[in-house]
Amino acid sequence: MPRILGRIRGRQPGPRLVVVAGIHGNEPAGVRALERFFASVSERSIDLRGEVIGVIGNIEALAEQERYLDEDLNRLWTDESVASARREPKTREQRELAELVDVLDPLLEMDPASGQRTVVIDLHTASADGPPFLLIGDTLRNRALARAFPIPLVLGLEESVEGALLDYVAQRGALCVGFEGGQHDDPASIDNLYAVIWIALTEIGGVWENRRVRAARGVLRAAASGHPEVVEIQHRHGIGEGEHFRMRDGFENFSRVTSERAIADHDGREIRVTRPAHLLLPLYQGLGNDGFFLARPVDPVWFPISAFLRRRRMERLLAWLPGVNIHPEQPDTLVIDTRIARWQALEFFHLFGYRKVETGAKSLLLSRRPHDIP
Repeated sequence: MPRILGRIRGRQPGPRLVVVAGIHGNEPAGVRALERFFASVSERSIDLRGEVIGVIGNIEALAEQERYLDEDLNRLWTDESVASARREPKTREQRELAELVDVLDPLLEMDPASGQRTVVIDLHTASADGPPFLLIGDTLRNRALARAFPIPLVLGLEESVEGALLDYVAQRGALCVGFEGGQHDDPASIDNLYAVIWIALTEIGGVWENRRVRAARGVLRAAASGHPEVVEIQHRHGIGEGEHFRMRDGFENFSRVTSERAIADHDGREIRVTRPAHLLLPLYQGLGNDGFFLARPVDPVWFPISAFLRRRRMERLLAWLPGVNIHPEQPDTLVIDTRIARWQALEFFHLFGYRKVETGAKSLLLSRRPHDIP
């Protein structure tokens, strides 16, 4: 399988859409959706503005139909791991990482012809059934793009896991949105991700709104009906090396779980939910170090309030709060003394565009998301 599955340039300059699929080898639905997209454009001679590039992630793992072969490729996108992989790759995933970085980095730069930033969408599927949903780093730019998709929006995943592709892309200034299309082997997942590509291309100005795009919106709207509009990750249940984890049967993405319900077994211990929540990405596959995530609904009324605070640069007032200090070497980072600032919940700082970086026994490190405001 080629690293670049397809590349289409329109006759007119315009935005650049990079679609990444198959970062995990047991998630071929994104690859199938990309193949269908390029075939459709070619067969119908559809003229685009700008260009669309389809990039394949873990080629070796896709051939083996395994999530990964040595380590999770979607946990390696840190500056340290990238530098190490380019210098001397020691695993098959590090070799894939080095090749992907060589392909993606030039594409993430601003296009001199159009003056526009690249938009990246990362296509995934899950081991559990459930509706399609999207994930973003919570910047105003990403929110603007996310509004176009009539499926649930999940916030906060990049604070719970380290080394995801979307975080790497965001640090380099590109707009980026991740999508979970459905269950790995469900044919509807291909339909959902195919719809995602067309909607994304329309929203950034690559094609006009047309019957195909309206049908794509209908596909996603029907698949996600009845689920919350926005949720935020509150808890990740991690699995350590050599530990035995088994998710109990019957859960889907966005399953509502009640307090004290047993949902999994971890090294012989029952895992119970301590408060009502929505369950996300329950692990029903052999590989992976994320057992499940718990999320709570977020009222979208907070979005315009947050946008106002960020556009007015109101975060400059945070250092006046008791227990809040600016990092001496990193002006965009706050050091929160949790012994003093106990009343200030993490969600409060999210409103101003900050994300959790590190949690200590007596402190919390928060960093402002780069490239936040359009």
